[in-house]
Amino acid sequence: MYQAKSLVKKIAAKLDFHKGEDIVIYDVSEKTPLARYYLVAGASNARKVHGLASEAEEILDKSQASILHIEGKSPECVWTLIDAHDIVISIMTLDERNRLQFDSIYQGCPKVDFTYDPNKIA
Repeated sequence: MYQAKSLVKKIAAKLDFHKGEDIVIYDVSEKTPLARYYLVAGASNARKVHGLASEAEEILDKSQASILHIEGKSPECVWTLIDAHDIVISIMTLDERNRLQFDSIYQGCPKVDFTYDPNKIA
């Protein structure tokens, strides 16, 4: 079994290691009963979105976290969403993130700090 907070921090660190941009973890537990953490990461292009999503999916699989659904999995998608119960991950191009003003949805939620430590990246 996994601890959602440590797992989402591990995913964020891995995405940071793989050059994900503007990575933010929101604690949404007070805003919705559907998830505890919402991780948002930017990418420079659709190919990078796909690569970062694969990295996140790999960590979830290794942690034995069940993935409910993945949306936007094809390499040309500009936004991929991974729903893993307590953790929801959105990886999108920076242009798409800015166009949608995506982060404004969670502006009132506390952010979870994560520290990149190359020794702890799986």
